[in-house]
Amino acid sequence: MTRAPRPRRYLIGLSILGADPSDHQALLSEVRSLLSGTSAQVIEVRISDARVEVDLRTEAISEALEVLGKLGEVQHCVEVGVEEPGADPFERAVRLYTERRYWEAHEALESLWRKSGGQERALLNGLILIAAAHVKLQTGDREGYFRLLRRALGRLEASEIREYRGLDVSAMVDAIRQVLEEGRTGFGLIPLVRRGDA
Repeated sequence: MTRAPRPRRYLIGLSILGADPSDHQALLSEVRSLLSGTSAQVIEVRISDARVEVDLRTEAISEALEVLGKLGEVQHCVEVGVEEPGADPFERAVRLYTERRYWEAHEALESLWRKSGGQERALLNGLILIAAAHVKLQTGDREGYFRLLRRALGRLEASEIREYRGLDVSAMVDAIRQVLEEGRTGFGLIPLVRRGDA
């Protein structure tokens, strides 16, 4: 007896010119409609200034990629839960955040957070909340963005850590304060700055 393949979860990055988080609902509907004749179940669509990310489950990823290729060029396709062999989760999270792959950065940081304690745990929670805030922004949820940034600021300040593995936490705290004071949204306003990079 042959078993049917088990659906797996994938994140697919697409280059779609002109896509904006305000287009979230329309693009989510369009992607669901395009994939309706396939085994794919669309979980979410997230939009940044770098790409559109389609989060889905499917038994046939090649079919989903072919259909999604009609919307834009496929930049990447990763299976959720499959780790990069030998990759440092923190460095991976920093790279993913910088590439505007916020959901993946959030997941990489969570693996570290689960094993941490004390001030480091508070700091990592703050970084997770920053990534999560940007996930909200990718779906056009401004209020969720600001709410999570306020929580992130509180966690970073509570950690009392000003530098972590070369990361200039003080600069991030300043950037978050500025964003909250000005009420601005945008990708890249809260960079992960390494000491000496500024």
